[in-house]
Amino acid sequence: MRNSWIFIVPLMIILAISYLVFYDNDSRNQIQNTLSTYQEQAIAQLGELYGNQNTITRFMKNEEMMNAMKVLFITHCSECHGIQGTGVAGPNLCDDSYTFVKKLPDIVESITKGNIKLGMTSFEDVLSQTEIVLLAAYVANLRGSSSVGKYAEGVIIEPWPQ
Repeated sequence: MRNSWIFIVPLMIILAISYLVFYDNDSRNQIQNTLSTYQEQAIAQLGELYGNQNTITRFMKNEEMMNAMKVLFITHCSECHGIQGTGVAGPNLCDDSYTFVKKLPDIVESITKGNIKLGMTSFEDVLSQTEIVLLAAYVANLRGSSSVGKYAEGVIIEPWPQ
């Protein structure tokens, strides 16, 4: 009976590791990391958007575009901000504290130009202006979406206008 543990424990460990590896691969495969042709066409039909408050506010309520931007966020932003936006190396985007953002158009500026001091990559050569504006709307929607995550950085700012 005692000798059976010599085989059972290592076998359980191997099975556990195998499960975690396959489960993790399945999870990654379930995350869409490219826009569908339909999503690309819908974005193209919008023309060039400008990152003003009214445009960002309007698209914050557009579920179809926010679903598309979730894909772009996971692809381009989640490495630093986490898949939920709760922060990893980059700041938590779900709280009310911001370092350089005071109003909605500032999000567009942050995504476009980045911030070399904070390690924020510039996306002006990676994404179109329209994609940046839509991504800014998605990021704005993350505010208040989670009460967990990385500690708050910056100062608390006023809620976004509705």
